[in-house]
Order: sequence, then structure tokens, then C-alpha cells
Amino acid sequence: MPSDTGLRSPHGSPMGLMARRMLVWTLAIGCLLGIRVFNARREVRRVALSRAQDSFRKDLAYRLWATQRGGVYVPLDALTPANPSLRDHTNREITSAQGKVYTLVNPAYMVRMVHGLSAAQFGIWSHLTSLNPVRPENSPDAWERAVLQRFESGTREYWDEQTLVGRPHLRYMGPLPVEPGCLLCHVGQGYQVGQVRGGISVAIPLDIDGGFLGGFQGRVFLLALSGLWGLGLLAMWLLARQEQRHTLHRNQALADRQTAERTLRTREALLRTYFDAAPDGIFVTDREGRYLQVNRAAEQMTGYPASELLGMTVQDLDVTQSGGAVPASFQTLLETHTILQEIELRRKDGSSFPVLLRAAKINDDLMIGLCRDLTEQKRLEAERRQLDQEIQHSQQLESLGSLAGGIAHDMNNVLAAVLGLGSVLQVKLAHDPALGRAVETILHAAGRGRDLVKGLTDFARKDLLEPRPLDLNALIKKEAALLHRTTLQRVELVLDLDPELPQVLGDPNALANALMNLCVNALDAMPKGGRLRLLTSHQDRQVQVRVEDTGEGMSPETQKRALEPFFTTKAVGKGTGLGLSMVYGTLKAHGGTIEIRSEPGQGTQIRLTLPALGDSPAEAVAAGVSCPVQPQALRVLLVDDDELVRESVPTMLDLLGHRTETASGGLEALRRLQADLEVDLVILDLNMPGMSGLETLARIRLLRPELPILVATGFREEGLEDALAQHTGITLLLKPFELDHLAAKLREVLG
Repeated sequence: MPSDTGLRSPHGSPMGLMARRMLVWTLAIGCLLGIRVFNARREVRRVALSRAQDSFRKDLAYRLWATQRGGVYVPLDALTPANPSLRDHTNREITSAQGKVYTLVNPAYMVRMVHGLSAAQFGIWSHLTSLNPVRPENSPDAWERAVLQRFESGTREYWDEQTLVGRPHLRYMGPLPVEPGCLLCHVGQGYQVGQVRGGISVAIPLDIDGGFLGGFQGRVFLLALSGLWGLGLLAMWLLARQEQRHTLHRNQALADRQTAERTLRTREALLRTYFDAAPDGIFVTDREGRYLQVNRAAEQMTGYPASELLGMTVQDLDVTQSGGAVPASFQTLLETHTILQEIELRRKDGSSFPVLLRAAKINDDLMIGLCRDLTEQKRLEAERRQLDQEIQHSQQLESLGSLAGGIAHDMNNVLAAVLGLGSVLQVKLAHDPALGRAVETILHAAGRGRDLVKGLTDFARKDLLEPRPLDLNALIKKEAALLHRTTLQRVELVLDLDPELPQVLGDPNALANALMNLCVNALDAMPKGGRLRLLTSHQDRQVQVRVEDTGEGMSPETQKRALEPFFTTKAVGKGTGLGLSMVYGTLKAHGGTIEIRSEPGQGTQIRLTLPALGDSPAEAVAAGVSCPVQPQALRVLLVDDDELVRESVPTMLDLLGHRTETASGGLEALRRLQADLEVDLVILDLNMPGMSGLETLARIRLLRPELPILVATGFREEGLEDALAQHTGITLLLKPFELDHLAAKLREVLG
């Protein structure tokens, strides 16, 4: 640090004295400037008040002139329309001998028109107002109302400063006394001659800064004041330099000595700063292990203040010591002069924590040790291990999503044929209950397959495709009936359903598949039979479904990993480890939660919680099987590369009363449309080899811009909605679909 002793005098540093002189001089110049600004602003306000008074007196003069004459007649035109307030005046309009029409302009009408002209031409805003106005536009604002009330108390004029339209204005108001001529228009209001009927307010812009800086005298004053200030500063600087030269030689020897002392103190301060600021705890001990010096980090990590630590020994802190013996780490230091090892220290509260000790001998009597607290490092390592597990879990989900996306399209095409033709058979065999139940079982099984594929693809999605209000009681009864007909011969099934259960918003197929997964797991846990209970309840707008079994139960370790993909305790070939993971994904997509309670040998209880849709009880809807009625026969072009789809969908469309043309790919479809094939609707598969569905869609739009298109896909990829949103008249149809679903989509796309 440079010495400043050469700049000192008996009265202090010349530069410091110069700074004080400059400050006093600057304050004096500032006072002069402040006085000038104050006077200039006062003058601006005085001029504005004078303008406002002159404007008011001018308004009062020509209004009095017009009042004494009962108003004036002027030509009736667009510039001066008839005054609506004088509609009852018998002579509001008169006609001259030459046929020109004149209208009566009463004093108030004249004042309003002059005020508008004044505001437009000169920027002076005026307003004729009254506490009892005839016209609504003459109503006072808050400021005017307060001033008018002052006039009734005897005040003769009033003004103050206000901000209008973002600028300061001087607002002035003078009273309007009642003249004899005023009673011609206001006799019905009960006024008397001489009484204050209202007032005229005037707003004058206040250009305060411009009034000071804009004038020639103001600029000359600023220039002169700046010059005077600069000359004074220059003189003070020259005087300070002269004083500096006189004191420099006298104080040089003293400055050198002070510099040396300051350097020593600086080095000591730096050493103490480094010692106390070190992030590691530093302990200095003697040969007996007594603490001679510690830093702040040592105090913080042990919880002991330095005053207590300096009375302690290494035996008091090292957890490895026993029976008052010298710790092995300290004994090793005495023998080897340096150590690096991990030990544990004890805090003041009795807890211990790991540290990395680096220690060395300074000399035969002093040792120094650096202890780095490893608590946070070990916590981060544990978090990193947890993060690695989560990343591995995420990679498993990603691989599952990729696998699902790869098989979803082909699998859904197969299921589309089964569901489509099955729904056709369901309609045609509606009169045969036995065959109808068989077809219903086929459809239900195919639906389970569809839901299984959908459950796999849901690992790649976080939302619901087609949610709708659901009665969980009805869904549970339906799944229970299927279980009765299949695998429940050895298990007692008990239903305990809340009759007042609210509805939920969700995907019925996904929830049914999740429930069936839980029931199948429960059956697998009861190989020798048992009891399976399905219960529903609701509380605080939450709906709960419980699946309870009396089976083998799960250990705590199994419960922790039960929701992980691919984790299973079943033998090879008996399970994939995806069931509970798919249930968990379904609940997350519905905004719900899943809770597992189980003990080995005591059975398992799984609680599913979903948000309720409403407070009213759910009502089961009995769905009859019928052929949906279509509004008209359509000519449909089906574009799909899968032969099963091309054979099953036309059968469904034929049952609905429509005629179908098929194409095995995008190029064939485009050639047929270019050949003037007349169609009312296109059902277009999204995933096709060669020309994809999106490419085909774009080219069809060029050929037939208004043609409605149903885009069919068995796997809805991310970003699909954004791609389809670029085209109009597009409706998404998810594979596989049944007859009623197809009919509903046809009605939707045709409006």
C-alpha cells in the first residue's frame, strides 16, 4: 500500500484539505444554483397563475357579454349544431328573409365551444362546471367539486399544482355568479342573481425545467456559474500541490519507517486472514497434544469456541481414542512427521463426523493439522448413488417406451381387426344372448390386449388420451364378472362398494387394465386359495379403491422396489415385472397415487387414490348394443398398408351404411385422387412404409383442400398434435377402435 505521509501537513493532508475546500466551494455554487432554480420555478408558477387568471377573466367577460344579450344567433352548420339543452326554447332556430337558418348559442354553449378551441390551439384546458349541472359533461371532477364547495363557503378563487396526463399543471378555478340573463335558461334550478352557480377551471402546463434552462439568461447564468466553479477548483488544486511539495521532503524519512511497519502488520494480518478464512479446520498443538491455536473453521465444525478448545487435547476430540490414551493418529504423527488419513471427531453436542486429516510436524515442539469435514462430501456421494439409480430407472423406462413404440403399430393393427369385426358381430348377434356373451368376451379380451399395448406406450407419455367421466363401481363390477368367469374358482371375491361414490375423470380401459393387473397379482399371491376384497370409498373429494388379499405378502425390501419396471419376485416365465409399473404410470397420468401396505404372511393391501370429478353420486350407465345411426351414406377412401385393416374396416363401414375404396399406400391413394376418384372422407394410416402418413396428408391437402380426413394411428408420438394442427379438417382416430367409436368419429369429422 503506498504511503501518504508525504501528503500531510500540520493541518492534515493537503489533498484532504483540498477536497474539503472543493466541497465547500461546490456547496456554495450549488446554493447559488438552487436559489436560481427556486426563483425560476416560482416565476414559472407566477406566470402560469397570471395566464390562468387572464383566461378565466376573458371567459367571464365574453360570457357576461353573451349573458347580457341573451345569447347570439349564428348560422346552423356542422361546426355549430343546435344546442340540445335548448330543445324546449321556442326560438332556438330562426330563419332569415333569405332562408338561412340560425341557431341560438347561449352563454354556456359559447363557453364550451371556446374552451374546445382554446385546448386545441393553445393547449390551455378549461372546463365549465357546476355542482348542479344541466349537462352531464359539465359535471365536476373530484378537484373541481372540492373547489366549488369552497366557493359556497366564501372563497373567491383557488389554485394549486397537480399532475395531469403525466405533466405538472397549475389548476385554477374562479366562481361564476348568477346574472339576470342566466335565469332565462336556469330559472328552474332555483338560482338567484348574485349567487355562485358554478365555476370555470383552467389548467396551464408548468414547464418548470424549460422555464429555467430554456431562456437565454438562464443559459448565460449556468455558463458563468460553471466557469466560476471551475476556476475556484483549479485554484484550490494549485494551492494543494504547492503545500504537497513543501511537506514531501520533511516527511520522507517518517514515511519509510511507517511503510516498513505497515508491511509487517500487513503480512501478519494476511497470515491471520488466511488462517481464519481457510475452509478446513486448522489445529496447532504441542507435543502433548494440547491445542495452542485454532481457526474459525475448527470452531464451526466442532461447535466449541476457541476459548474452550485451547484448554483441550486431541484425546478430547478424536473418537478413535479410548481410555484417555493418545490417539493412534497423533502417535503416528510424532513418529513419521506427517500423516494423511480419515478419522472421526466429536462435536460439542456429542455427535461425531468424518474428517480427512492432513498433519505435519513444524518442529519438535509444534504440530499442525488440517481437518476437512467430509459430511457434505459423503452426503453428495450418497445422493449421486441415488441419482445413478434414478438414471438407471429412467433408462429402463426409456427402453421400455422405445420397445412399446416399435410394437404398438403392428400390434394395434392386429387388434383393430379383432375389435372391428368383433363389434360388427356384436351388432349382428344382438338377438342371440349366448353368442352375444361370447363375442363380448372376445371384445373384452381384445380390449385387454389393446390396453396392455397402451399401458406400455404410456411409459413414453404423461397425459390421458381420451378421458371421460367414469363410475368406478360399475367398472369394478364389470372386471369382477370377468374374474368370476375365468380364474376365481379357488378364491372368494368380496365387493364392498360405496353407493355414494363420486365419479372420476379418466380412461376406462387404462383403469380397468390397472385393476385387473392388481387382481391377477393378488391371485398369484394366493396359490392355495384365499379371499380377494375390492372396496371403494370417498372423502374430501378423493376417491379410493382398495385391493386386499390374504396371500403371502411382501417383505419391506420387496415393497421398496415393487413399482420398478422389470422387477419381479416370480419365477422365470411367470411374470415380466411390468404390471405394477404400468399401474403406477396409469395412476400418475390420472393425477392419483398408489400406496402399498403388506407384511410377509399377512396379505397385501393396495390403495389407489384418484381425484373425484364431482360431489353427486355416480350413476352406472347400462350401455346397449346397437348399430349407430349415420346421417348419410359416405364414400370413404381407406389408406392403410396393413391387409387386416383393409379387410376389417370396410366391413364396419358397410354395416354403418357407407361405401369403401381402399389403397395400400400413399402413392396409390394420390394416384386415385388425381384420377378424379369421388370420395367424401379419407381414413389415412399415419405409419406406412415409403410415403408416410404425414407426407400423404400434405399432398392430399394440395389436391383436395376441403376433404375431411381421419388420421388413424396405433401409437401417438410426441409432437403429433402440433404436426396435425398445421392442417384443417383433421380428426385423430386411435387404433384399435370398435364400431361405435368409429361411428362417433365419423359424426365428429362431419360436424
